[in-house]
Amino acid sequence: MIETLMGKVAFAEALGRYHDRFRHANASRADWIRCMEEVSGGQEFTGMAAVWLKEKEYPILTVSPPAYDPAARRFTLAYRQSRTPAGRLWEFPFRFALVDARGGGGEIREATVRIADEAGEIVLDGVDRPAFLSLNRGYSFYGKTAYRPPEDELYLQVERDPDIVGRFTAFLALADREMLRLLEDPGAAVSDRFADLCAALLADDSLMEEAGGQFLTVFPSVEDERFAHRYRALHDARRAILTAVAARGGETLLRVYRQAAKDTPAAPGGLEEEAAAIRNRQRKNACLSLLATRDTPPEVHQLLLRQFREATAATDRLTAFSLILESSAPERQEILESFAAESAKSPPVAWESFLAAVAGSDCDDLVPPILERIESSPAFAFEQADQQRALYGRFALNRKRSLETEDGRAYLAEVLRRLAPPVNEYSTVRALDAFAFIDGMEPRHRVPAVAVLADLLSSLDPGAQPAVYNNARRFLLGAPPEAVRAYEEEHGAIPALRELNT
Repeated sequence: MIETLMGKVAFAEALGRYHDRFRHANASRADWIRCMEEVSGGQEFTGMAAVWLKEKEYPILTVSPPAYDPAARRFTLAYRQSRTPAGRLWEFPFRFALVDARGGGGEIREATVRIADEAGEIVLDGVDRPAFLSLNRGYSFYGKTAYRPPEDELYLQVERDPDIVGRFTAFLALADREMLRLLEDPGAAVSDRFADLCAALLADDSLMEEAGGQFLTVFPSVEDERFAHRYRALHDARRAILTAVAARGGETLLRVYRQAAKDTPAAPGGLEEEAAAIRNRQRKNACLSLLATRDTPPEVHQLLLRQFREATAATDRLTAFSLILESSAPERQEILESFAAESAKSPPVAWESFLAAVAGSDCDDLVPPILERIESSPAFAFEQADQQRALYGRFALNRKRSLETEDGRAYLAEVLRRLAPPVNEYSTVRALDAFAFIDGMEPRHRVPAVAVLADLLSSLDPGAQPAVYNNARRFLLGAPPEAVRAYEEEHGAIPALRELNT
């Protein structure tokens, strides 16, 4: 952020001064900042740094719908920033641009403003009306920009913003709106326009060469707190979007996948070549993940099996394996057994990656058959912390299975009892993090989640297992009161909570 405010040339000069001045000597953070201030042309960074390096969280800059006066050709943008938890104001650079719709999205005006007040206005004179705004360009500050433009502007920005960060944040905003619409109306169809956009972005060679396939990430999450912790509903909404993209853009995705597979080098040379290869693999695996939602034999199944058997990169193989595990391919059980045996004989990281891939799966026979089969394998060492984290920790965070299914809750409850000290306190506490958002879950899942924690607490010795005991109790205290009351009406009071109140 300091580099953005100073400019690259001045920043490089300040770095040089710092290294010259403190070569073979001790230096503090204040010394580094002082060198920046000396070269910055009078800018002050000490106060800015004090907030950023000592406060929690990050700023949220809320931008109001802009005003434009066509007669004066004046553009006005109003903003308001959030304060730190201690009530202090952040200081940061805010880089933005007014963008035209003509051509590839020409910039009418770009500006960088140092935000230091709680609210204010930015006025630009002598400018044409923009087609859309490109905010926080290049990720100019660490934080969020809250701005809700019309949907048409977001589509235009995704297609034409010269700034890759702007394109990506616009895509995320569209995906969030699409996810929220499906969550509010589970029977709704996915927007054809959004599905077509997804396929078109993956087919955009220049975009994929710059950003890679992760640009097209549709997260199983939304900003709206009503649905932020409805894990199965979020998964199903995301799945519906991916399925719609594959249904409408199947031929395009297949063509792009085959071309990306063909373009993947067996052994990239230098760093730039390796980075390009990674982006290409991301693109290829994004296409394969979309195509896999069709789950159609033999075409899609053959694609999955071929990539699994012929892949030279671990990420390609793990992607194909995860997709096979969630498919109806007849070979899935055979692949599961053979890949488990192979991974167990490989370096530990390969075995841990296999365990995590399985534990995070959404296949219907995950709990208990597949997980119990892996646990009974001679290769699985229950006492090993790395394997505990890979299998049990990953499963615990697979909340759509671990907390929102009866079998998943029973399995997780048993795992927590077995893991609790003296086996591994740290692994148990990490697995308990799955219960951090009971209050946001669907009401029908809250009481069963409370039951898992209450039963665990009854089996623990608070003196011998204080970290596990106190964390389990903390999550119960954060649970909705009605959920705890409903549990206690049926099963009796939870002693750990009564002791605390006493």
